Amino acid sequence: MIIEVARIPPEGESYVGQEPASILDLDGNQQTRVEGPVKVELFALVAGHELIVRGTLSVPLSLECSRCAGFFSTR
Repeated sequence: MIIEVARIPPEGESYVGQEPASILDLDGNQQTRVEGPVKVELFALVAGHELIVRGTLSVPLSLECSRCAGFFSTR
């Protein structure tokens, strides 16, 4: 997601969307399987010379159990 700072209104702006899981760069990690896109919910505000961004990123994952080597979902 690209946020154009010059276009953020003085009261701030909310951003909601999805990004492909490839932005996480987890392809070489054999203990983690990405199960869907990254969901993005952000609020951006310009305060003086600073950009303040807060929000959440969520992505469904399957992780490998270190005991049994089986995968379990984080959903």
